[in-house]
Amino acid sequence: PLSLFCILHASVDQRLPASSATKLSVLGQALSAVRRDLPSAFDNSQQRARQEKLVTACSEFIADVLRQDKCSAKQLDDLLDQLRPLILANTAEAARLRIDNYHRQMKQWRRELNDDQWQRIQVIIPGATMPRNNSLAVGYFAKLFEQAGEGNRLIYAESRFDESQALALLGTHLLDRQIGVAFFDDASRMSRDMLGPSADAYLDTLDFEPLRRREESAQPKSKAKAY
Repeated sequence: PLSLFCILHASVDQRLPASSATKLSVLGQALSAVRRDLPSAFDNSQQRARQEKLVTACSEFIADVLRQDKCSAKQLDDLLDQLRPLILANTAEAARLRIDNYHRQMKQWRRELNDDQWQRIQVIIPGATMPRNNSLAVGYFAKLFEQAGEGNRLIYAESRFDESQALALLGTHLLDRQIGVAFFDDASRMSRDMLGPSADAYLDTLDFEPLRRREESAQPKSKAKAY
């Protein structure tokens, strides 16, 4: 469904561009291969049936669009409305599986670590920029460590998917905490703009009102033309 949307959303209600038709044909072939592999890919009958419905609906939609040589906005919206319950069921199941994997691994490590070692655990979560808000991994570890979100034991390594980069970021965070305590008696101070508190105090002294409204004196006076 996502590939379909990306191919079609910019050209709805008009003749299908040749490039889009080519992409749809390739996608249709890929879906045919997926359909052949579905019986062996899923042991769970409900999971398999859900994917079969998704693949079938998308394949039929592609065939219709290629035959009509166009796709209306309503057609695309109707398809996504039809598939939304299946997509949400997939995302719910994917979330459960990922969280269960985290939980199983953390239970194993908890058995292997003593209390002092457990309290010193630092978690780095590599991820892209957009999923940072409401990240599944951040949510799990924040709940595990009983904290609101990212913090002393939980770091989101934005756009750093290489292990060495993530570890370097962890080192920076640990050093920043030591600097924050030594200079400001605040472990989190360096995780914010160092000038932020001073800026807040100074900003309170500035008069922004003239910038928020145009004063009479600042407005140019209209000049009457003499004819």
